[in-house]
Amino acid sequence: MKSPGGTVRFGKVGTGGPPVRADPTERSHLRHRCWFPAMALAFATCLPAAAKEKIQPWSPIDPAELLEAKPSLDPGAAAEVVSWKFDVDDRAFPDERSAYTYVRFKVFDPERAVNVTRLLGFSVAYDGRSLVTTDLRARLTLSDGETREFGKESIQERDTEHEANGNTWYDRLVGVTGLGKKESFLAVTGIKPGAVLEYQLFQSYRPTDTFEYIFQYPEFPIRHFTAKFQLLDDKGSYLDLPYIVNTPKLKVAANADPGTETILLSADGLPALSDEPFSPPVLDRSLALIGSYLPRSLVMATHHDSGQETKISLKGGPWAAIAALTYTAEQDATQPTQALRELASRITAGAANQTEKAHRIHNYVHALLLRFLDSPQRERTRMYTYVSTPLDKVIAFEDNPTLRLHQIDFFWLAVALYRIEGLKTEVLLLPNRARIGFSPNLASEAVVPEHGARVFADGKWQYSVPDLARPEPFGSLPWYTRGYVGLQARPDEVGFVKIPASPAADAVISNEGTLDLAADGSLKGTCRRTWTGEPAVGFKERLRDSNEEDRLRVVGDQLKQELRCEGVTVTGLHGVDDIDAPLVADYQLRWSDFATGTKRLLVFRPSVFHGLAVTPFADAVRQNPIDFEFGWREVDSFDLNVPAGLKLEAPRQPIDRPGRAISYHMGVSFDAGRGQMRVERVFESNLHHLPVAAYAQLKDWFGSMAHDDGAEMVLRKPRAPQPGGTSPQAKSPSAS
Repeated sequence: MKSPGGTVRFGKVGTGGPPVRADPTERSHLRHRCWFPAMALAFATCLPAAAKEKIQPWSPIDPAELLEAKPSLDPGAAAEVVSWKFDVDDRAFPDERSAYTYVRFKVFDPERAVNVTRLLGFSVAYDGRSLVTTDLRARLTLSDGETREFGKESIQERDTEHEANGNTWYDRLVGVTGLGKKESFLAVTGIKPGAVLEYQLFQSYRPTDTFEYIFQYPEFPIRHFTAKFQLLDDKGSYLDLPYIVNTPKLKVAANADPGTETILLSADGLPALSDEPFSPPVLDRSLALIGSYLPRSLVMATHHDSGQETKISLKGGPWAAIAALTYTAEQDATQPTQALRELASRITAGAANQTEKAHRIHNYVHALLLRFLDSPQRERTRMYTYVSTPLDKVIAFEDNPTLRLHQIDFFWLAVALYRIEGLKTEVLLLPNRARIGFSPNLASEAVVPEHGARVFADGKWQYSVPDLARPEPFGSLPWYTRGYVGLQARPDEVGFVKIPASPAADAVISNEGTLDLAADGSLKGTCRRTWTGEPAVGFKERLRDSNEEDRLRVVGDQLKQELRCEGVTVTGLHGVDDIDAPLVADYQLRWSDFATGTKRLLVFRPSVFHGLAVTPFADAVRQNPIDFEFGWREVDSFDLNVPAGLKLEAPRQPIDRPGRAISYHMGVSFDAGRGQMRVERVFESNLHHLPVAAYAQLKDWFGSMAHDDGAEMVLRKPRAPQPGGTSPQAKSPSAS
């Protein structure tokens, strides 16, 4: 736990955040990672060790605790954590890690405390990628003293469906319904108001070299929390780099005796995490412990000198050592061969410029990766150790069915091919904004878990990450790696390059079409939705493994849910399997009650695609900063044909809201002769991180936009002429 300078390595992070979304394909890295999401009481693992029975006797319950009728920390809480004990023992690292959890809940409203009554997110069977539970038990004590116990016999599994109602803007933009998944849970039944529910969970497994533990719930306040983290004994081989995050929430944090290498944490009265829309990741707003073990030397089976040992210098500090560790692996893994030179020549033959060469290499490697992910060999991926595979074998993996690969082997292949073609290429270690924001004070591999290449082509640096299952085009990086910096893989110095956040122009969602409004208020027509940039990449990734029928259904369900209409039939879907193309859906729209009609009026919302949208910032006050994953743009441009003879009453044009960071425009024009309305709407946001102090202004801005999107217009039928050409108001001669 001591740095090269001899100081204890504790620190704080000012910005950033974790879990939320790990790559669903479980992309491999130079390092692996694991985390402890409190809400699931699950510990990510890599390789199971022999099972051990370490569950302790249940602690006695004070009768006064059973009689409690109201929460003590939050009047509206469905449950409270009475006590939470969490111990991790890493003394046998890297051979074994054990973790023990004992948590006691007081349940006041069982229907709202579903995350307590169902212990989610684990698997009792190890399948090469899942979590491992060595022992898991629960005890339920009702207010009358009746006690029931639950064990592995109570574990159930159910099919669930992905919902598009996440807290992140990304989920709202490209959330997909209809994609099934399985969920394992420990079902505790018979819970009544006032019950005390306890869980014990013990796990033992082969650990990763990074760790991440979160010590707060998104729903339930915690009365008392303690944790003990025993660090590894082998200080000669590893440097340990632990950091306590968000220490202001910690009442006691102590390393009682530095010689024991034990971190002790204690806290009372921790509030529930506020899970507001577009909040920063959990690590940025919770009490947590993150860190990693950094090898002092790298011993690997090299391609050119088997058994070579490379010493990692710590003189430049942990960041320099982390960069050197990656650089050493990179230099060995990317050695050129004659087969690689011939492959590079074939891929780039006839390319007009350097960018086209790099583009072709990127696409070739990504396509090769997808073939690997679709092959049985993917199941042989090593989850614990990494030994780079000679690239001659990577490009011919289909001819070697027993070959074991990592996804990062494909990344090294791309780097090697770029360099063979004379393109200067740097390897970068990148933060993951979905987990924790970057801080230079947190010098740990856990803070830079991603990787990417920076390729200098045609006079400018361009990015490449071809070893992702997500179809990230050449020249771009995933949103979660952008907005901070990249650590350059160098042998003996620290170098960071700035990675700009994603601009709105790189992520566009557009709607176009021709729609017909009928006199009965129904709407139908032919439309097209186009996703480009990050929205397209995310949606394509989720659709990739589905067949054509399921793809059409999923996209149709997404559009129907978004528009809140009853009829969407997708007639064509383009670009799912093309890494460079936008994602395009052609569909027929049917909306029976789009407009409200009377004998003479039709009342409707001209903003067809956003008229029923609601602001995500409806709460009066805000606790968390606002964190938008990427900038984005929405563009609507369509024609709306209205029934013949109807006239548009004086429309109120929405007020334009121009701005550099965020802007909104909606224009409506009406051609009475043709009976056609033209609607144009453009929204753009380049916002990324906003403090709580900006919430009131942001709330007003989004509320005004939602109001204008939902504004109604009126079409009026002309009065029918009276017989004889007289108007109803004209008086007859005899009446004068």
